[in-house]
Amino acid sequence: MAAGAVASPPAAPPAAPVSVARQWTLVLLDTGVSHILPDKEDIRIGRFDSVTNTKPDVDLAEADTFKTTSRRHAKLVRQSGRVFVCEEVATANGTYVNGKRITTGVNVGLSDGDWLQFGGVKAIVKATG
Repeated sequence: MAAGAVASPPAAPPAAPVSVARQWTLVLLDTGVSHILPDKEDIRIGRFDSVTNTKPDVDLAEADTFKTTSRRHAKLVRQSGRVFVCEEVATANGTYVNGKRITTGVNVGLSDGDWLQFGGVKAIVKATG
């Protein structure tokens, strides 16, 4: 190591993703509302679209008074026994996992207790069972 350089702490091991066998709940922090997530492969997260009359599986409209989330903001994906969050294309205000912005279109593994943020809406994912 060069003189004056500061050693970086060792990287934490990756967290084990939540099993699909568990019941999922998304708890919105600003409102305290809990959404029990449906048992399906793709779970859409966003706001109701009155033009197309499309309702996401988890509607963030009540918690998103400043409209910082897209109508099709993100989705939870169940794949190969794991659960991921994936930001949809053309999402302006980002999707975050534990404070880090995720890349659009990339599945990011989730674990029980992870903090999520969809635009300005903050939530925690909980798994039981």
